[in-house]
Amino acid sequence: MIIDMHNHYVPLKAIAVLESHGLVSYTPAGVPRVKSGNSTGIAIVPELMDYQLQLQRLPEQSFSHTVLTVPPFVTMYDLPAQVTLEYSMAFNDAVAELAREHDQFIGVATLPLQHPEMAAAELRRAIQDLGLRGAGIITSAGGIEFSNNQMDVVYAAAESLGVPIFVHPDVQKPAGSERMTDYYLRNLVGNPTETALAASNLIFSGALDRFPGLRFVLSHAGGTLPYIIGRLDHGFLVRPESKIPKKKPSEYLRNFYFDTIAFEPRALRYLCNLVGSDRVVTGTDWPFDMADPDPVGTVNRAGLSDSERHQVFAENAAALLHMNP
Repeated sequence: MIIDMHNHYVPLKAIAVLESHGLVSYTPAGVPRVKSGNSTGIAIVPELMDYQLQLQRLPEQSFSHTVLTVPPFVTMYDLPAQVTLEYSMAFNDAVAELAREHDQFIGVATLPLQHPEMAAAELRRAIQDLGLRGAGIITSAGGIEFSNNQMDVVYAAAESLGVPIFVHPDVQKPAGSERMTDYYLRNLVGNPTETALAASNLIFSGALDRFPGLRFVLSHAGGTLPYIIGRLDHGFLVRPESKIPKKKPSEYLRNFYFDTIAFEPRALRYLCNLVGSDRVVTGTDWPFDMADPDPVGTVNRAGLSDSERHQVFAENAAALLHMNP
């Protein structure tokens, strides 16, 4: 049993909702393009919409299950909250139906995060009524930082439901993106930086003290967070404005899980040593070109013991998602 915790899917029913609001156009080849943010249209490639391709690629990459999460560029947080709610409900209904039909699929909810009260209500519906196993969000909640107390209602709902929140960086406007227009640096450098920024906001705002049962899954091996944690600890010790949390930042690493998308086995070995192999889950980022083409091989080359690899491949994700491993 090997679980892919970082994989993307868009149901056709959700795209139909966006189309009804005039937000979808089509290329001559029939590929839908969704207007999101400042973009004139982001293509939804066929791999994102075809669950049969998902079923086909799972055994090819040695996976038994995959978690279906919303792609970061179609969270639709820039729309009026009621429209995003309609879209989210269609998305969640469709993913739940797919998960009921195919045991290989594990569904997590997308939410209208720009309206935290509405997002919390949809999270409860998705978990309690639809049987989804968590939520997938991006780091920019319609301009609301993760440190903002407005987000507490979402955190309280996730903690009370006992479900994880999968965090993907905002790929359209990561921190510093105005200086990363060349060489694809907006993704290569911006995405990992954006993830570390969101996690740091959670730590330094005291949100993890208010909601100690919250569990976040950080994509891309936690971005740069694991590699600057010593700096965050030092800032906590010497800077008065950094003393809001009750503990050193490194003591909150156990509130996070980290996927394996580091591409470098030595970096993955460091991550497991730092946070514990029981806080690392396998991920791919399928179907994008920045996906790990050999995720199982990356784990196998990281020098982990058999018991550690079993944790990373299955045990940790199964526990997070309330599955029977």
